[in-house]
Amino acid sequence: MANERIWYPIKDMGTIGKYILNQLNDAQKQYKIFKKAKEKPGSMNNELVNRMKKVLTEQREYIALYEEQVFKWNEEVKNNFEKQEVLKLTQVLKKLSKINQDSLEMADYISKNTIENIMLTDDIELAIKVLTEELSLPKRKMN
Repeated sequence: MANERIWYPIKDMGTIGKYILNQLNDAQKQYKIFKKAKEKPGSMNNELVNRMKKVLTEQREYIALYEEQVFKWNEEVKNNFEKQEVLKLTQVLKKLSKINQDSLEMADYISKNTIENIMLTDDIELAIKVLTEELSLPKRKMN
């Protein structure tokens, strides 16, 4: 029974809730970094993007486990405070799941435009990608 799920009692909701909130804050910071990387083709390499995708995929699996735990707590609520806390965690998990999904989609886009992939692209094909806006040029900073 090594794969048996461990359920946490509702009294641990505050501790686990803080952990989930920290994950949301970290995910929001990472999303901003990915957004900047998306605007700068070639700013990431294959190894970095593959690591990013692996971490995001693992995070998605943990989100599903957290959702199961919160659903279980929802069945155990005994008062309005616990009910409100379960509701808050449900909303936090929805945000976390959305950011995770958006980040994974961004990682897919970035993976097609890593420095290695850009360097391997034929000049004419690269020009066509830029002209059709499949690939955007890095934005220049104005002084």
